[in-house]
Amino acid sequence: MTEKAIYVPGTSVKTIPTKHGDMLKVSCKAEEVAQFLTANANEGGWVTLLITKRERPDEKGRTHSVKLDTWKPDASKAKRQFVSDVAAAVSDEDIPF
Repeated sequence: MTEKAIYVPGTSVKTIPTKHGDMLKVSCKAEEVAQFLTANANEGGWVTLLITKRERPDEKGRTHSVKLDTWKPDASKAKRQFVSDVAAAVSDEDIPF
């Protein structure tokens, strides 16, 4: 099941064309975004945001959306994969004893 996107309130992202290529202009309502970031910070104090392109600009010219990245790695799966990768990289011939 796909999680519903959590959009960051008080943000506006627009594409600004320049002679050197496009830039993204990100505008934020400081207090609103600060509250959102504080409420959604992980145990280390970090928040990961995703800036995604809209299918078409909205009525205010916003070309992108800002969403909270809610993905979390499966710790047990990552550990199993690491052990499997190490085991595959080491052969009996590599062991000096």
